[in-house]
Amino acid sequence: MYSNHGNRVLHKTIDGHAEIWNHFIALYCRYYAMYGTYPGKKALTRHLTKLKRLPCFAHWNQLPSQSLQDVIDRLDKAYSKLDRKSGKRSGRPRFKRRKLYKSYTLKQAGWKLLQNNYIRIGKRIYRYFKSREVLGTPKRCTIKRDSIGDVWLIILTDHLAVDLESPTTGNNAGFDFGLKRYLTGSDFNDYDSPQFFKRGLNTIKRVNRNHSRKVPRSKNRARVDKWYPSSKTCHVCGAINPELNLRDRTWQCPSCHTELDRDRNAAVNIHRVGASTLSGEVVRPDSSG
Repeated sequence: MYSNHGNRVLHKTIDGHAEIWNHFIALYCRYYAMYGTYPGKKALTRHLTKLKRLPCFAHWNQLPSQSLQDVIDRLDKAYSKLDRKSGKRSGRPRFKRRKLYKSYTLKQAGWKLLQNNYIRIGKRIYRYFKSREVLGTPKRCTIKRDSIGDVWLIILTDHLAVDLESPTTGNNAGFDFGLKRYLTGSDFNDYDSPQFFKRGLNTIKRVNRNHSRKVPRSKNRARVDKWYPSSKTCHVCGAINPELNLRDRTWQCPSCHTELDRDRNAAVNIHRVGASTLSGEVVRPDSSG
């Protein structure tokens, strides 16, 4: 979805569902501690209706009723699968902080797709970027936010895809990401930088600061593999030029003396290694001569 001030309402709605999720998990725990079993879905639905009549929970009436029922359905489904005899805790729903609660789902009511990439959610109309045509009759809509606060729409329809076993065209290419040019292709199809991250630069800085505070090798910190030396490796003979630096946009292989464009050479190497990975083999040029 396009970023605008109206998205704050969607974020607030997701936060409201997180509050209900945590409230009913606490209710499940108390009920099991008292009676040794879990409450049924119908009892929880009636209890939710009673809570919404109380002044302290009156703000829940602003949330879509169908999405609240979906929260109860998900919790009921999860707790019904627990192995109560063995007492295993695997699979048990856990409390979630608001920023970790990502989505809510609307079924038949509360939303409608409009023309020209607009959607009505509740009483508000939002504009979204359509990644593909919506085929079939829309059945439900999930509003989801990612880690940097962007909002996404996931539309479920009754359309049955015909050919799911042929997702590829048979063509492949390698691309090198560079500073001078955004993408350099081994097939000579190059792409300039779209600079679509510029508007979210402040958000990216904040996320990077939070990431840098994580403990190295912990579960909260991403692990990045070492870079394959695609720029320094000659795609003709496989020789590696350790003296190559960022200022060198073209260079001559010290082994086979081929004149190489830095980015194009890297793209060819990436294509070769990527293709070998897809086929399950390791394809590298013979550097023996």
